[in-house]
Amino acid sequence: MRDAGSTALVIALAAALGVAGCSWRKTTWELGMGGFGMELIVAHLDERGPYLDVGLAGHGLYLRSFVPASDVCRAVLRPEAEVKYVERGVGGRFEREEHSCDAVGFGDPLIRGARQPRAAGRRSGPVPRAQATFRTIYEDADVVLLRGRFPLASKIGWAGGQDSVAVVDNVARCRRPVEKGVASMEYRPAGRNTLALVGDKGLCRIEGLIQPPGQAEQEGASAPGGD
Repeated sequence: MRDAGSTALVIALAAALGVAGCSWRKTTWELGMGGFGMELIVAHLDERGPYLDVGLAGHGLYLRSFVPASDVCRAVLRPEAEVKYVERGVGGRFEREEHSCDAVGFGDPLIRGARQPRAAGRRSGPVPRAQATFRTIYEDADVVLLRGRFPLASKIGWAGGQDSVAVVDNVARCRRPVEKGVASMEYRPAGRNTLALVGDKGLCRIEGLIQPPGQAEQEGASAPGGD
């Protein structure tokens, strides 16, 4: 588990990165107009089975990304290193010292930002539901990785809903869905729980979506200077 004190320090340092350009970069990125490179600091990196779970901060942003647990990606995304983030592919590309690593999944704020806009004049309506089926492929004290079918992932533009890996927190409200391997899945166009599994103790929020192992390994690492 990451050290909370050191993570907070890195985030504080990252907040000072590019102070002059902080507001406009954050605003244009949140509006989907951020098709440019920007420097971010690696605030934390945790290995989760076949993936690296990465937090990056800078310019008023904090991004959660998932990349293959490859030597190249470990070298690029070294904790406390400054990396260049470029929007492309599944969840962006990270570049450092002529090497690059492509994301194979993402968490917030990309999940929230990718939601479908509400219909004009529509304040509320039925919460869309569909059945998700999955199996656990990795678990630690913090998270569980579930591989399977998550049909409502298409609501945020995710193309792999028939075979994807969903990241959920390893907490009581998620235990029943995790153990059963099947649950109702909900999508909300507003609020914190964009995508969630329904359990007997409440909503088990989907914290991230990742391409399945194999496909992710093929797409995640790039040769020096390559595309």
